[in-house]
Amino acid sequence: MTEGTPYDGDVAALRRTAGLGRLDAIVDLAVVLRERFHHAGDEGDLVEAHRQLVNAADQLPRDHPALAVVLNALAPVLRDRYQLTGDPGFLRGALSCTPPPGPADPPQIAMNRSETLRLIAERDHDLAPLREAETLQRAVLARTAPGDPMAADVRESLGELLRLRYSVTRDLTALDEGAELLRLSLGRTPADHARHADRVAALGSVLQLIALHTGDEEVREAAIRQLRRALELTPVGVPNRPYRMTDLAAALTDRGRHTDDLAALREGAALVHAALEATPPEHSAWGNRAQSFLDATLSLAERTGEIAVLDEAITAGDRARSRGARPTTVDLLQAALRRRRFLCTGRIADLHAASAALDTAAERAPYGDPDHFAVLGNQGQIQLSLYEATAAPDHLTRAVSALGAAVRATAPDDPQRADCLVAYGDALGLRFDASGDPAVLRAAAAAYREAAGTPGLRPMTRVLAARAWGHAEADARRWAQACEGFSTAVRLLPLAVSRRLDRSDQEHGLARLDGLAADAAACALRAGRPEEALQLLELARGVLLSQATQGRDDLTRLAGQHPALASEIATLLDRLRPGAPPAVDQPEGGPGDGEPITSHTVGERHRGPFSGPAADERHALDLRLRALLGEARALPGFADLLGPPAPADLYACAADGPVVLINAGAYGSDALIVRPSGVEVVPLPGLTPREAEERSAALALAVDRAGAPGPDERAAQETVAGVLRWLAETVVDPVLAGLTGQDGVGDDGGPQQIGAAGRDAEPAPGAGSGTDGGSLGPGPGGDEARMRVWWSPVGVLALLPVHAAAGGRVVSSYTPTLRALRRARARAISAGPTLVVTMAETPGAPPLPQAGREAQAVAALTGATVLSGAEATAAAVASALTVHPGVHFACHAVAEPADPSAGRLLLHDHRERAMTVREIADLDLPEARLAVLSACDTSRTTPHLPDEALHLASAFQLAGYPEVVGALWPVNDRVARTVAEELHRRLSEGSGAAAALHATVERLRAAYPGTPTLWAAFVHSGR
Repeated sequence: MTEGTPYDGDVAALRRTAGLGRLDAIVDLAVVLRERFHHAGDEGDLVEAHRQLVNAADQLPRDHPALAVVLNALAPVLRDRYQLTGDPGFLRGALSCTPPPGPADPPQIAMNRSETLRLIAERDHDLAPLREAETLQRAVLARTAPGDPMAADVRESLGELLRLRYSVTRDLTALDEGAELLRLSLGRTPADHARHADRVAALGSVLQLIALHTGDEEVREAAIRQLRRALELTPVGVPNRPYRMTDLAAALTDRGRHTDDLAALREGAALVHAALEATPPEHSAWGNRAQSFLDATLSLAERTGEIAVLDEAITAGDRARSRGARPTTVDLLQAALRRRRFLCTGRIADLHAASAALDTAAERAPYGDPDHFAVLGNQGQIQLSLYEATAAPDHLTRAVSALGAAVRATAPDDPQRADCLVAYGDALGLRFDASGDPAVLRAAAAAYREAAGTPGLRPMTRVLAARAWGHAEADARRWAQACEGFSTAVRLLPLAVSRRLDRSDQEHGLARLDGLAADAAACALRAGRPEEALQLLELARGVLLSQATQGRDDLTRLAGQHPALASEIATLLDRLRPGAPPAVDQPEGGPGDGEPITSHTVGERHRGPFSGPAADERHALDLRLRALLGEARALPGFADLLGPPAPADLYACAADGPVVLINAGAYGSDALIVRPSGVEVVPLPGLTPREAEERSAALALAVDRAGAPGPDERAAQETVAGVLRWLAETVVDPVLAGLTGQDGVGDDGGPQQIGAAGRDAEPAPGAGSGTDGGSLGPGPGGDEARMRVWWSPVGVLALLPVHAAAGGRVVSSYTPTLRALRRARARAISAGPTLVVTMAETPGAPPLPQAGREAQAVAALTGATVLSGAEATAAAVASALTVHPGVHFACHAVAEPADPSAGRLLLHDHRERAMTVREIADLDLPEARLAVLSACDTSRTTPHLPDEALHLASAFQLAGYPEVVGALWPVNDRVARTVAEELHRRLSEGSGAAAALHATVERLRAAYPGTPTLWAAFVHSGR
């Protein structure tokens, strides 16, 4: 028995009166019992209401006028019992209680019958009962005065009917009308009204379907706000709460799928899982919630590849078929889940099972039904995967046929069409590979082009489609058209990796696009467009760096003419910084906020920086920023605001020396030498992406082996030397010839005969003369007079030590992009004090015996403040950086190739609070001058994001340091001390940082000619 509810007193009083046989009291008792059920969820209340009304009806003659009143009260009770148990007999009983109303019947009769018809239509996916219900409700609404309280009830119900009509017909006009009706209903509903939360939820659900159909992000975010509010208004334990959770989960899943927001995908999957766990298997909603669970977990697994998630979803799908879920929908989802599991595991049996299920689904879906086209599209993708797994031509033929039919049969505004186009293009591309028919390749390019131009399609899919379009045109040697495809992909990048996302989501998206910059530039060069190639390289690389550095300085001109608009844009840019705190509180609980989440797979409570309401805020800010930028760019003279820099602005970045961009693309390899006068192209015919990848992999392996003394060390050093020789011959020599007009080879240039590395290792015996970290022998002089060259390698080339291959011929620096160099040069240089941070003993890490001596020597040369040992905490260092323009770190560092933003310096409290790439990049140090990172791997670029330069050195540049000295791999402790002392000695004598490092490394190279890993790691980045 239910206790402790606001309805208990009324129930007790009405039971006494009903016991006397009063018919009105029996009906009122049933109504209150039903209301208490909706408040507390006790099925016993429904059972009692059902029994009371049936007994009353049985005692009345068939022609008694009160019988209609009793049956009208019984119908909603039977509908509730159907929804609770899934027993269709209750639904048939409810329909028999409310025969078609006559003209004189009160409107409540028509509304009652229409609600039952709606449930029947929802269960059977049948338009006939839906049409009858809609006719009844439109007639009632036409007879109801706008101010009548019942008008809000009718609009709510009719809006729900139109939502259901859309689910059967895909008629978007039904949703538009439904949303308007629900807005009017909600606008007439006070916040304390019993149906307020229901109407908030209903409007949110319709908005979500509109967003799903159109891809409109503003509508989607409005839906999420409504649905999250509806969930907040629905207490734990109330029967409607699982409905609210499922609806919000659908919207969050759509957000996550559309934007690559992993937190949204996890929150959505956890919510619907909790709703499913709270739903008894016999409940009428169990099947629909199982479908939602399959959809959410499919999207999550597509993003993460988590096998356990796929296994759990496939098992749930097998159960869903017999428990109220639509068989065709389940088959479609199960097929997609099994295909995803095949892609993760290679288990081909999953593809065969999926194909068989789709064949069955095709038999159920009549031609012209939206399900039929969905089955065709899914079957085409399954056949495509079967062809890629088996190379059997029949599978490719079936894939092309099914996907082509799906594309031809779907309407231009159908949300599934663009995805089918991408898959169709993939299938045609494979057919071209097999046949060589150029017409097939043109058809593939056309499919990709249409998909890339679909505004409502997921932005990342649009980028991938545009890139595939570019490849198809390039394979046909149609260079101008290829440029159009690649340029489209590059210009869509800001949408695909937008500021609203967590940094890890952005990195995941960019990793999928590795090679885009190189191929885009190569095609532009083949088309004879070097300026466009330069712009494409600027836009497609350093995307995250560009987002992090855009701010008020870029809005100066706008601020002069439109200060309020510029100020709001600047504020939004600041609030959308990766480390900016949200203005709303993060919830402490999980997605269900009270319901236990028992799943070991999808129940993970994602509490990243941007989840829950904080994520909602960030998505809203990003949409607002886009709207304001659109407004600003519509103003005269501001069309290029925060857009790609003009070629002349890029050329100006080379005012202090040439900048060399080195590109190895699938369609050609070249160097672009940027000078103030323009850009010069130097062909690099001996350079291919494949060999660059092989040399990079060989270098990485050799560096690891060189750090362990033993028989492999000498061979490892020879491998490194070989990579340097290859770089010199293939890249550096042609570039320097282009710079000087000669062969580019000087007497002291190029690697010489070239073994130990690691800040913990010792130099190889006999490798050179340095024994105590003291002064190096004499080296080549005149470093200040040598030509400065800034290297900006593209893609995999960023993993290679181009500076070391150049040897002593030029003073080398690196910059990830020309814009980054321009920003570094724009920084004012402060002459303030230097900070030295040293960790000779680090908790949980090997000792660095030379680090203390290194710190003492640097402090003696610079008069620096020293933080060492327990003093060197993350908080203390961060605070000291604000008043010390120069900094020198002598400590351990860790690079994290799989999660580059988690790379970190190991300070005293690193196990409690790590000083990571993320944290350092979030610092704002306008007085910063020079950072010297005498630690391992501080300039190491991650292989899957080579164009983003995500490492500790770039983080210090983002924090404000115009110059940074770092290391590409582990450095020897004694050598690191030697480099630090020599570098700072030269700096104290007036040398620039790049020239000082160049001279120091050249002397080190002369001292250790056979051990390139000792000297080739040190690099200068920045101005």
